[in-house]
Amino acid sequence: MLGISKAADYSILVVGFLASRNDYVVHTKDDLASALNLPAEFLSKVLQKLVKAEIVESVKGIHGGYRLLKAPGTITLREVIEVMDGPPHMVSCLEDDFIDCDRLQICHPIIAKMRDVENQVTAILEKINFSELIPYIPPKDSKGDK
Repeated sequence: MLGISKAADYSILVVGFLASRNDYVVHTKDDLASALNLPAEFLSKVLQKLVKAEIVESVKGIHGGYRLLKAPGTITLREVIEVMDGPPHMVSCLEDDFIDCDRLQICHPIIAKMRDVENQVTAILEKINFSELIPYIPPKDSKGDK
C-alpha cells in the first residue's frame, strides 16, 4: 500500500502550522510539539530534516526556534513528503537502488502500470502547495484555557 511515514505526516503538520502563522515568527520546538500534540524528541528529528532541506529555518539564541524559510505557496506536498520518505514507489523494483531479479520479465506489464500510478501520484503531490493546505489552528489562550 502506498502511504507516508509518521515522519512525513508530522512534517506536513509542522509546515502547515508554520504556514498558518505566516508571519515569520519563530516558534520553539516545545511550542510546536504542544500545539500539534507531537512528541518533542521525534519532532526534533523531523525539524532537522526540514532545516537541512531549506524548508524551515532554525533560529539560534535565547529567542530561537523555527520558522518557514520559504513562502507557503512555494512549498509543495511532494517536497515535504520526499524530504522524509524519498520519492513514492508502488513496488520495490521501481526504486533507484533496485537490483534485478528473476521475475522482472514476468512483472514487466505490471511494473509499467505501477510506474504510471507513481507518476500520477507524484504529479498530484507536486500541484498541491501549503497555501492550499493551511489548517486553522487557533492560538492557545494565554491563560491556558482550552
